[in-house]
Amino acid sequence: MNPPTGVPMPPFQNKTALLFGAAQGIGRAVALEFARRGARIAIADINVAAAEETAASVAAAGGKAISLACDVTSEQSVRDAAQQAESRLGQIDIVMNNVGVIINGNLVWTSPDRPDAARIVVSLVCGQQCR
Repeated sequence: MNPPTGVPMPPFQNKTALLFGAAQGIGRAVALEFARRGARIAIADINVAAAEETAASVAAAGGKAISLACDVTSEQSVRDAAQQAESRLGQIDIVMNNVGVIINGNLVWTSPDRPDAARIVVSLVCGQQCR
């Protein structure tokens, strides 16, 4: 797959990407593309079997990837995934949240303790953890 003509596509050599929700669909495609450009990939997903398959596909294409069990509704699970990714692949340079979010109410009044806002925990935690 080649980018459209005239669109610069940055290389990711020596970069580590922590991708939440990258076991399948768009997230999987992003993982494969980032790996093609040279990034080390941490695939954090609640669907561990699919995350392992995606990591195997990255490896089969010559890239480096790990799969991590992660439930973004749990702040501790997100923290654990970030720590595991960093300890196994090195400093995290790129974070992508590809997990669906549905929030009832005003985002300004949202906190990780609200059940309807739990899926934004990945954004809140990685803003702190992945620096």
